[in-house]
Amino acid sequence: MSDASDALVWLAAEGITRAGPGTWRCDYDGSEIPDPNLSFDAADWAMEDEERSPAERVRLTLGLFDLTGGIWIHEVLSRHLVTGGWDPELAEAIWTGYRARLGMPEVSRDLMISLVVNWFEDVRTSEAAFRALLGDDVRRLHGIGRLRELPHWRAVHVLAASGPVCWDHKRDVYQACASVPELHAAVLYALVRCYHDVYGHLVPAEALELLDGLDLPRDAKDRGPLRAVLAAGNAHHRDDPGLWRPES
Repeated sequence: MSDASDALVWLAAEGITRAGPGTWRCDYDGSEIPDPNLSFDAADWAMEDEERSPAERVRLTLGLFDLTGGIWIHEVLSRHLVTGGWDPELAEAIWTGYRARLGMPEVSRDLMISLVVNWFEDVRTSEAAFRALLGDDVRRLHGIGRLRELPHWRAVHVLAASGPVCWDHKRDVYQACASVPELHAAVLYALVRCYHDVYGHLVPAEALELLDGLDLPRDAKDRGPLRAVLAAGNAHHRDDPGLWRPES
């Protein structure tokens, strides 16, 4: 069964069944619950279900996300991991769930937002999340000369969200990904997000060297403006907003 199917069974046992698109019914009093309200409450119920293992709780919680799309669910996962003492089984279950979802060509907007806001912007989770979702695989495969086996779509999605990750924690991963031609556009986009995201982080000289090593069309979107600001030694858009000059 899928995580969503398991979550449906679990909800039914709690007296909650689907009433229609975006709506649920509480069998005990007949009230209707919209997706956002259900995701807000049920994620905590699932994570606090002491009759289940940490891995089972995570699968239920991510199944609730699959059913409702509630972005709050990712905050619940992050909070339980951090305040619960970083249980290894819980952490691995979370990373496993994210890796599966990030391996698809299309990823929901809410999942990508959660990756940035709940995991990569938070200094308590940023390095560990980046390692588990991409960094460890890149370093392992690069070390044995098999980087072409890197799951392509997961790499693309994690790179796209990794702007806030500290440069020291991602530099070698970016460099390794830049050795795979199929990821050059993804590395360019990652560097652009490093420059523009609110908490984006890069070292201009090193980012410029990386950018210049990418095999990209000269008219690749944002390549020219990014090169200009990095060559000027600028590390972030907020430092001199007027320096970024979008191409017409």
